[in-house]
Amino acid sequence: MNGHAPRVFREANQTSVVFMVFMTILSSGIYIPIWFLRRRRFLNDLKSSVKLDYRIFAGMIGIDVASIALALMEKELLSNIVGVIFGIIFILQCFTVRKILNEHYNSLFGDVSPITDGYTFLFGMFYIQYKLNRL
Repeated sequence: MNGHAPRVFREANQTSVVFMVFMTILSSGIYIPIWFLRRRRFLNDLKSSVKLDYRIFAGMIGIDVASIALALMEKELLSNIVGVIFGIIFILQCFTVRKILNEHYNSLFGDVSPITDGYTFLFGMFYIQYKLNRL
């Protein structure tokens, strides 16, 4: 797909997936909403009926910080509940980005879905970035 990819995909921020995993671990997950925020303008400029709202990702940062703070205060149950909420929002946003990219790609090349459901669910933003690096 790389040789035939539209210019807009090639101009997407190329980031190493290994770097993303490292930053996610190093930042205790705070890198996750930052990754979305850094790509929000690019994604919202694509041909799609779906757009990303920065407030969701700002909220994710707050949720992650709350989860870390609760864990440090040894409030394990609350920290885990907040962590699950963060995870659910993360998965939903990954599927939102997947829909944006697939709608845009379909508007250019017809009924093609370069980003699949299964890998999006299993690997989230890491898979999406991997695909962006390859498109």
